[in-house]
Amino acid sequence: ASRFGECSGLTATSLESRAELLSRFGAAFTRRISGLEARLCGVHHSLSAVDLATKFRQESFDCVSFNFPLCSTPSTGTGLRTVEAESSPEATDVDAKKLAELRRKRHAAEARQSYRALSELLESFFPAAAFVLRPGGECHVRLTDQYATVGGLKTAERHGLALVSRVDFLPAFEQVYKPLGYRPSTVERSQGRGRPGFDVRHSTTFVFRRQRPDKPLGPPGT
Repeated sequence: ASRFGECSGLTATSLESRAELLSRFGAAFTRRISGLEARLCGVHHSLSAVDLATKFRQESFDCVSFNFPLCSTPSTGTGLRTVEAESSPEATDVDAKKLAELRRKRHAAEARQSYRALSELLESFFPAAAFVLRPGGECHVRLTDQYATVGGLKTAERHGLALVSRVDFLPAFEQVYKPLGYRPSTVERSQGRGRPGFDVRHSTTFVFRRQRPDKPLGPPGT
């Protein structure tokens, strides 16, 4: 936080509650959040990115950043656990092939679910971002490249957000985010792994610019 100086023009939000973040990140979280708050940064927890318009005034931000929105997906129910339980040192090649095929199908099904969930999230996020952005302001959405073609990105234009550039995120991560202590991490704790991270070497910042609307925007959903 000390790198920012005075932070009264900065707002930080999290989907998780303050208690959840403290449980996951411990003293490091307390130190960083206390530093931001001491420099007058606005901090809001338990706030979904799709609900920005319920918390902030219209046209109150110059930039809104959404860093790596990731959606968890439920089990696809492919029967993998049953087959694994039945596996043994004496399992046949047929059993191994069946297990490999089930794993492949489960992975494919989970990938499709992730794409759908992320697309729906972005469709709900863009109208909220457009509402709180000033004309000429920018919306930055960062995604790993495996999600670079997700359909929800195309819905930004409906809400007056024009895609103006795509920027490789790695240089910014190495030069700015990493020195500040930023570490990409999933929202939900992975069983047995603490706080799982992910690789940002192949990731992109999509930069959208808020166009001046023909008529005043109402809150999302109106």
